[in-house]
Amino acid sequence: MSVFLQKQDKHRFWLPFDKLSERHVAQANGRVEAYREAMTNTLAREIEIGESPQHPVRRVLRRARAWVERHPRIRFAYRLAVGVLGAFVAIVGLILVPLPGPGWLIVFLGIAILGTEFPAAHRVGQWLKRVLAKAVSRWKAWRASRPPRA
Repeated sequence: MSVFLQKQDKHRFWLPFDKLSERHVAQANGRVEAYREAMTNTLAREIEIGESPQHPVRRVLRRARAWVERHPRIRFAYRLAVGVLGAFVAIVGLILVPLPGPGWLIVFLGIAILGTEFPAAHRVGQWLKRVLAKAVSRWKAWRASRPPRA
């Protein structure tokens, strides 16, 4: 494996990876780990802010939802529209699964749309979240257990 290092005078030169000092490798690994930790903390903080019930978008959506619940005809039309839209998105996602692109992501989005209004779809979405979280944690554990590439 080779890396490109950059000298102070901006000239590039090639250096075999095994000739790098262990100090340089340790510094690079430390920077990568610090970056990963910072990104993980940032992502967790942003998710926490977005899920907060005091978030302005959530307050607006709660008010709109309360208004829809007070009007039976509008509630029926709303549920019908959510059902049609969610089913359409999920079906389009299923069509796109064999093609390159985000087919499964679109299917999950359709299920999430349906889950906003229908309890069964919400339960399916929660189950999918748990399964995907387990799969990601297993994959990360597997990656961590592998020896580093040479």
